[in-house]
Amino acid sequence: MKRKQATLESIWIKKPKTNEPTENESVAAFSSPVPLAPSVTSTNDISVYARQHGKLTDEERDTLLSTDWKPSEKHMYKKTQFGKTSRTFQSSWLQKYPGLVYSVEEDGAYCFMSVRTNNAPVNKQVDAALQARRKKNAVVLESITKTVLLCARQNIALRGHSDSSKYYDDESVNCGNFQSLIEFRVESGDSVLKEHFATCGKNATYRSPTIQNELLDIMGQTVERKVVNEIKTGGKFYCVSADEVRDIGNVEQLAVCVRFIDESDKIREEFLRFVDVSPDTSGEALSQAILDVLTDVGLDPSMMRSQCYDGAGNMTGKTKGVGPRIQHQYPRALPFWCTAHKLNRCVVHASNSTLVRNMMGTVDRIAVFFNYSPRRQTCLAECRAAMEVTESKRQKIKSLCRTRWVERHDALEVFIDFLPAMVEAMSQLMENETKSTTSAEISGFLMAITGFQFIAVLVIVTRCLSYIKPFTVALQGRSVDVVKAMSQVSVVQQALQEVRDNIDTYHNTWFQEVSTIADNLGVQPSQPRLCGRQTKRDNIEAATPELYYKRNLTIPFVDTFVNEMDTRFSDLQTKAAMGLKLIPEQMCASPVSASDLEWFIDDLPSPQSLPAELHLWQARWKGVTNPPTTLQGAVEQCDSQLYPNIYTVLSIECVFPVTSCECERSISALGLVKTKLRTSMGQDRLSALCLLSVHRDIDINICNVVREFARKHPRRMDLPDILSEL
Repeated sequence: MKRKQATLESIWIKKPKTNEPTENESVAAFSSPVPLAPSVTSTNDISVYARQHGKLTDEERDTLLSTDWKPSEKHMYKKTQFGKTSRTFQSSWLQKYPGLVYSVEEDGAYCFMSVRTNNAPVNKQVDAALQARRKKNAVVLESITKTVLLCARQNIALRGHSDSSKYYDDESVNCGNFQSLIEFRVESGDSVLKEHFATCGKNATYRSPTIQNELLDIMGQTVERKVVNEIKTGGKFYCVSADEVRDIGNVEQLAVCVRFIDESDKIREEFLRFVDVSPDTSGEALSQAILDVLTDVGLDPSMMRSQCYDGAGNMTGKTKGVGPRIQHQYPRALPFWCTAHKLNRCVVHASNSTLVRNMMGTVDRIAVFFNYSPRRQTCLAECRAAMEVTESKRQKIKSLCRTRWVERHDALEVFIDFLPAMVEAMSQLMENETKSTTSAEISGFLMAITGFQFIAVLVIVTRCLSYIKPFTVALQGRSVDVVKAMSQVSVVQQALQEVRDNIDTYHNTWFQEVSTIADNLGVQPSQPRLCGRQTKRDNIEAATPELYYKRNLTIPFVDTFVNEMDTRFSDLQTKAAMGLKLIPEQMCASPVSASDLEWFIDDLPSPQSLPAELHLWQARWKGVTNPPTTLQGAVEQCDSQLYPNIYTVLSIECVFPVTSCECERSISALGLVKTKLRTSMGQDRLSALCLLSVHRDIDINICNVVREFARKHPRRMDLPDILSEL
């Protein structure tokens, strides 16, 4: 009776018919016992040794281990019928599994092991071999994890054009950075990977997109857990900020960030996650998405004490915006409007004059005219060099920022610096231009920038915006607190008010600069023609050009700016005043009482002792020179054991936000991760890559990542090739 073929899925250790195998048994069958074959059996068949009972002699063992138990290449394997299909033994199995041998007589597979120096039972030998394979796979996985982490940290795409092993022998196909870095590790001396390649083969080893995603997910979750743990071990209170953007793949992404104080009492802002909100960007959907993120990462929304968003209607709308909706569920989560966006709105309203709009439009179009043509840019650079202008870091003019008007100050400064060279470059370009449309465009630009009105508006607006430039830079910091921001706002307001009170002096200085630039360009001071019936132009009568621009430009611009800042920053003053009184420098000048901190009562650990703590806090700083002047300094100097209530108040005040700049920094990282060549990546992969890119300072324990992977995929760790597709 012939034995049916044993498939790899159904093989097990063959047991002899009689007697139990001894410890030195060296042959085990993968299939169940079969009747002995007739005497025509070849003496070179493995089944001859398999039927022997008891111990083998040394000569027989040497024969067993040294003989090649493989049929010839022309051998026709028998077919076995399974239902409607027939199956046969595959010769490729003998190449893939070195310990596998074939019996022609029984048409079955056997597995043999060397026991010359190992007398342990077969089951123990199998278990030891499995443990050794797991350890080897863990070391291989460590090398793979380091490579994936490197690509994520440096924003390097892992995949190539054809990320499949069948293309790896084709040198014309880009197999991706991941595979190239793996090969580079081998060439640089990674002996573990080199041995793995030699054992499993190149093609089988590289098929690992599934493992890449799993490792990225584990590392991304590790970063999230560390950020959340730092929030919980710090002040426990936090602020949420969010910003919406459309990425390169036309997907609406919501960046969610948190602001908190860590265990060392440092104010920090950290990115949490990107959320796909393409189906619905209403205030209701965005607010629910934010709360879902907080719950998913393990943060209690009831510990949220503030929110920060930009001025979009779905974010800060009074009734249906994200801020009011979340505050309705969690009343202590105060909504804040990003200070940088408020300042931006002040500039927008101050620049709502026809003179200012026309000037900025001309600057923007000229920047595009030069920057998008190498020939024109070269001509401009040559003209600038020929004028022997002092060497500057700027080599080209700068386009106006479309979202942050306060950032336009730099662009206007550069434009003033390049103005003489631009006039000369346009003159040369117009002489050599053959197309009539382009020549007309250059002529229009040249006429615009050599007009006295353009020069006057350019210089005066630039000098006015210079007052808010330092404030804009200060707002970009992560550790700036609401009290410090309010003090900086007050400084800007005071300075602009002094300009308004002494407008004659300041305008005279600025107009002298205008006259100097105009004189260098051969432009005569002038003012627009006025008539009694015109309504679309600033037409306040003036006897001289200087007086005209003071009345129609400088005074309206400064007045609008001051009024807008007074109106838009009044809410920030109210919220900043809650913590201002606990800062030692302010407290020494104006004592604080328990009634001043009524908003914080529900969060205090022992409200009854608050009056006594305030007395102790005042006594602590009485007569001290150089007391802390900011919330950050105050909370660092506050002993949480001695002043638990005051420490709680300061902790909450520290998480009150100033700007949503951390969200915008995260969005910048999104632009580096999701590029035109990587638009098809999934949301989980995108968030993990962004987390690893943004949080470069958070250490990733490679061994812990490998252990987590092994816990989730124990069967894969037992495979001969851990990176092969299952």
